[in-house]
Formats: sequence, structure tokens, C-alpha cells
Amino acid sequence: MLKIQLCPIGELENKQWWIPDAASILAVLLVSWIGLDQVIGSVNEEIVRLNVTADDWTGQIAKLNPLIEKYKGLDAETAVLKKKIDVISRITVNKMDKVLPLVVLEQLQILKPAGLWYRDLEFLDDKKVKINAASRESLLVSEFLLGLRETMNPATWNSDIRTQIGYQNVQIGQISRVSVDANFKDQTDILEFDVVADIAEKQPPVSGALSAVPRPRRIGQAVF
Repeated sequence: MLKIQLCPIGELENKQWWIPDAASILAVLLVSWIGLDQVIGSVNEEIVRLNVTADDWTGQIAKLNPLIEKYKGLDAETAVLKKKIDVISRITVNKMDKVLPLVVLEQLQILKPAGLWYRDLEFLDDKKVKINAASRESLLVSEFLLGLRETMNPATWNSDIRTQIGYQNVQIGQISRVSVDANFKDQTDILEFDVVADIAEKQPPVSGALSAVPRPRRIGQAVF
């Protein structure tokens, strides 16, 4: 039988031919192991650092918890106070609105000169009034209009709620002369007219400010 030798001659002569290769493999493995160990060490150090940071944050959050609970309580108290403020604001704002019609009626009665009478009164909206009146003398009509405008004089403001509103943008509408029954003696034609004015809350005078206070003027039965 023919035998063929496939093994290199050098290996047959050197029985320890595998040692260099094994040494190279071991060196590669050793270097890889050292590198891997360094990587694992770095990862472990990062994990430790993150854990320390997490513990520090947990401690800070624990310290802030009482403040957080306190602020939660403040939110509830703020909501309650806001409701109270809203209620007080509505009461304060609506105080004038509730009595405004009565104040207007009383003011108009005071402002009415003798010889002038009202025929109709209409609130066009919450802050506007339309007055239908009549008089025998045009002078009384002028006096009535002047009285309406003078209600905005700050010098007449005081704690009486009736002095805290006035009339602005006073405009006279249609004026018509109506004949009376000729059978009545000493009767002249009467003037009918409409007046539209805005109702405004008057501001108090500035403390210490000098203001020209008009001479008291008698209108009807009232003195201003």
C-alpha cells in the first residue's frame, strides 16, 4: 500500500510547533480580556455615579416634598380666597346697579324745576335714560338741562350715594309745542321735549386739589 505524508516536514521534525500559535492566541485573548475588563470597569463606575446622582436627587426631592405639599395647600387656599374675592367684587360692583333706578328717580325729582313735569321715563339700557317732559317756559327747559349737566361736577360728590352718579352726553331731542284747551283761562301752549343722557358714576374730587365750586343754585325744592 502506498502512504502519502501530508504533514509538513518542519512539524514532523519540531514536535512543539503549536506553541507559538497558542502563545499568539493567548496574547490576543489576554489583551481582549484586559480591554473588556476596562470597559466593564468604566460601565460600573458610570452606574455607581448615576446611582449616587439618583440618590442625591431622591434626597433633594424628599426635602422638597414638604414644600410641595405646602404649595398644594396654598393652591386650595388661593382657590377659596379667589371665590370670596369674586363674591365681594360682585357685591361691590352690583351695589350701585341695584339701587340705580331709585337713585335716578330721586335725582330727577330733585332736578325738576317748578313748572316742569315729567311725562315718561325710559331706561334704554343699564347706563342710558330717556326722559320725556313738558313745560310752559323754554327757560325752565334750559334750567333743567343745565342741572343735568352740573351733576357731573366733582365738587358735589360726597358719601351720599345720590351724589355719586351724574349725567353726561346730555342731548335734547325733538321739541314740540302743544296747544292747550282754549276754554281754560291763563293757559298757554306747552313745550314737550325728549332728553337722552348717559348715566355715569362720578369720581370724587382729588384731595387737596383746588376746584371752582359753583354758587349754590336752587332747583325746585333742592339746593346744590
